[in-house]
Amino acid sequence: MARRGREKEIYRKVSLRMYGDDKYRRLTDPQPCGKALWWFLITGPFTIRIPGVVTADEAAMASKLNWPLEGFREAFAEIRREGMAREDWDAGLIWVPNGIKHNEPESPNVVKGWRTWWPLVPESPLRPMILDGLAEYTHSMGEAFGKA
Repeated sequence: MARRGREKEIYRKVSLRMYGDDKYRRLTDPQPCGKALWWFLITGPFTIRIPGVVTADEAAMASKLNWPLEGFREAFAEIRREGMAREDWDAGLIWVPNGIKHNEPESPNVVKGWRTWWPLVPESPLRPMILDGLAEYTHSMGEAFGKA
């Protein structure tokens, strides 16, 4: 099922097209580790326009990475231990609080556009944390971003 905006290119500093590129896909898969998973959480195909929001469960991500589920879980445990992400596997949702630092909105209009993507964020106890984290960061970017 195509999700909203997946059929169109999503602007980011790193193109999602690399994950579908034949040459990229022929490269050696990374072994399960925290650093490779962190890169995937920031740039991967399960991200949406709202920075730091990843909508997938652990099995889907392990499959996409060509990792055994246990290897994925060990790598994610590293990330969780460092406080770099929070997960709700039942909802298929991960919150990467510093994701916005790696993909800051270019304008207040980008922040306003997140409203149309919010319905894609599964119901979860993480939702209020996501809103609070995004609000805090955008307010730190200036009044126009904070109002957006």
